[in-house]
Amino acid sequence: MHKPLNTDIIKKYLDDNGLSIKEFCRQCKISTSSFYRIMQDKNFRIISLFKIAKKLNIPIHKFFFFFQIRRGIQPRLAFSFKLT
Repeated sequence: MHKPLNTDIIKKYLDDNGLSIKEFCRQCKISTSSFYRIMQDKNFRIISLFKIAKKLNIPIHKFFFFFQIRRGIQPRLAFSFKLT
């Protein structure tokens, strides 16, 4: 199955800046459990992703993959998170 969330951006930021997950989460003001839910694309709060986007200084849409299902169908945004 296609993973709609591009977590490679976060991994690259951590590597480039030599940050631990704990330190990154502290800087973003999110819990480590929120971080792991985002990285696994499992039922996370979108506000946590906004906080990460703010820290990385990138627009939120950069985290989502756009793809075509079949030729002739317009690309669409795929979501798998739950807003609560």
